[in-house]
Amino acid sequence: MRAYAGRLAAGERPTALAVSVLDVRGPATWEEGPEVTEHWCLAHYLLDGHHKTRAASLTGSPITLLSFLATAESVATEENVDRALEVFAARG
Repeated sequence: MRAYAGRLAAGERPTALAVSVLDVRGPATWEEGPEVTEHWCLAHYLLDGHHKTRAASLTGSPITLLSFLATAESVATEENVDRALEVFAARG
């Protein structure tokens, strides 16, 4: 981990690797309450890069995350996945 901290300090931006699942649940029902009727959870399961992410956390340095979204294992619809990708692209 010290090696990654040094590399981060030198300006490198290593990449961690994850597989992700988008879980969309709803509709929620309320007698009174918010208009929100769905709960979206994008979970990233880190496959490689534990030391990179720990070093980044300790040093406050940014790294990148390459994440493969597992759509077949997700309970999200194709439209949900498309919407999530639109949101991420807009935030660049």
